[in-house]
Amino acid sequence: MSEGKNATVTDFRLATLESSVAEIRAAVQGIDGSLQKLTSLEERHIAAQEGMRMIAEQGRDHEQRLRVVEFDMPTLRLVRKWVISGVVGCLGLAGVSVWQLVLVANQINKVLGQ
Repeated sequence: MSEGKNATVTDFRLATLESSVAEIRAAVQGIDGSLQKLTSLEERHIAAQEGMRMIAEQGRDHEQRLRVVEFDMPTLRLVRKWVISGVVGCLGLAGVSVWQLVLVANQINKVLGQ
């Protein structure tokens, strides 16, 4: 009878061991799924970090370019004023010259017409 008892204990232990192995298998499968999700999230995170790094570099580049423009802006404004003043002055001189030609032409016509 001792053998029957040993067989029952062995069967019980074997059943318990099979149950434990099944639980471990399920847990390992769950861990596998979680690791796959974690890998996917990590890849997305790396891509997002790379994008942020590129945006930061572009921001620094734009900042440097803006500083150059801000440095040159007063000179550009001054030159623009000079150019506009020069054009207006030339137009004024041309207008006065045309007016003088008209006056001189009228005087010549008066002299020749008498």
